[in-house]
Amino acid sequence: MSDYRLDAFRSTSLPAEERTRVQEHLGGCARCRGRLAELEAEALEFAEQPTVPKADVHPIAKRPMRRRVWAGAAAALALAAGLFLFVRSRRPPEEDGGVRLKGNAHIELFVEHRGRVRRSSMAETVEPGDKLQFAVATREPAYVAVLSIDGAGTASVYFAASSPLGPTINGEDEPLPVSIVLDDVLGAEHVWGFVCKERQPEADLLARLKKEGAAIATPPDCSRTEFLVTKVAHAP
Repeated sequence: MSDYRLDAFRSTSLPAEERTRVQEHLGGCARCRGRLAELEAEALEFAEQPTVPKADVHPIAKRPMRRRVWAGAAAALALAAGLFLFVRSRRPPEEDGGVRLKGNAHIELFVEHRGRVRRSSMAETVEPGDKLQFAVATREPAYVAVLSIDGAGTASVYFAASSPLGPTINGEDEPLPVSIVLDDVLGAEHVWGFVCKERQPEADLLARLKKEGAAIATPPDCSRTEFLVTKVAHAP
């Protein structure tokens, strides 16, 4: 018998019918009788311990809380916390409208707008001060890069992994360690996400982006996802 049942029997908290069954069991089980005796001895020993006067009890001083500072990806982690429930339910690829290559590896975009986080469609309306967070889904180790050309024609590399990422758990979306706070440049911003077998150096990507512009080709052995982010003064 379990200690819980024996202790309930010892404290007389069992219903009469159950108590009778325990008594019958104890009559033929030396092991349980021995354990019951041990429980009774432990209870007696505890009861005989001296009581500590309240005046002699000293509370433990509270330690001041220290704020933990995350280096490097602090902004991304703050936004990623709000994305946790979003990235666990990936949209099926046929609903994305983007380009998908081998393994269905792809990039997702999430937008934080006025304190609320939403999964972006392929065409998104935002405003200055909004945050963009990218997430990746891949079933094998991969190098991830995110590129952009904003409304003023400025080419940027938002993220270029120097080491392979993934595979993500069950091929689901996981936030990248980067988030972008949008500036005041209005207009249409084109964003590309590449998930590649080989590393794509940031300098090479930027040079290609400046040369090829919106017609930038997909590097070999890469999947590609495209977004159009239209920045307006007051987004809905």
